Amino acid sequence: MKRLGDILIDSGFLTAAELAEALSAQQGSNKRLGEIIVEMGLLTELDILRAVSSQYDIPIIDLQNVDIDPNATKIVSESYCEENLIIPIGYEDDKIVVALYDPLNILVADDLRFRTGNEIIPMLATKNAIHEAIKVNFGKETAQRAAADLEQEMDIAALSRLGEQITDEVNQAPVVKLVNSMIEFAIRANSSDIHVEPMEDRVRVRIRIDGVLSEIMSNPVAARDAIITRIKIMSGMNIAEKRIPQDGRIQT
Repeated sequence: MKRLGDILIDSGFLTAAELAEALSAQQGSNKRLGEIIVEMGLLTELDILRAVSSQYDIPIIDLQNVDIDPNATKIVSESYCEENLIIPIGYEDDKIVVALYDPLNILVADDLRFRTGNEIIPMLATKNAIHEAIKVNFGKETAQRAAADLEQEMDIAALSRLGEQITDEVNQAPVVKLVNSMIEFAIRANSSDIHVEPMEDRVRVRIRIDGVLSEIMSNPVAARDAIITRIKIMSGMNIAEKRIPQDGRIQT
């Protein structure tokens, strides 16, 4: 197998002098050559990933353009993914497709095989892409679970009545849990805005990330007034006023 440095030179990414400088900087650092090269500003993380892909014959995946199967992420915890820089993407036949940063992390691949009984199909992704995918996908699961809890814990009639109340009841779970999860997920995903959209049969919640709106949860239509009232209370709006637009601010 070709060494990473040789691949970078052969592909025209680095000169021999630049590689020698990076190797010198690597000594005593306990860091991998690719990390040193990126820190020195010689190449980007994606450049290194392309070279690693060639070195180990593992394809690169663009996590921003992939719909990650929520059933796949259930096999491991969010902290496990963060610690090992991986995220399960989905299934291909009886195998699990996993995006990872370090192709040499054999222990993680073995651990996933042991946990699931399935073979692993590795795909390479950058650190930043994996971190973002973890935030978005595990956060979305929390938000969706809060929406499901709201529907299970309160009957439809109770939800309708709750939206009309101006008492402390609207400040209690599960409505609080739902709205908090919605806002927390939007913050973690670095979204620019949240859209709470009442529809004929449900209340759709979407967030905007890099100019694109993505749905993160769907709530029963009877929860509409409760959600709106809770947001108004949090932002200091007049919950009795329903005829004109209002501005408010939420501070945590």
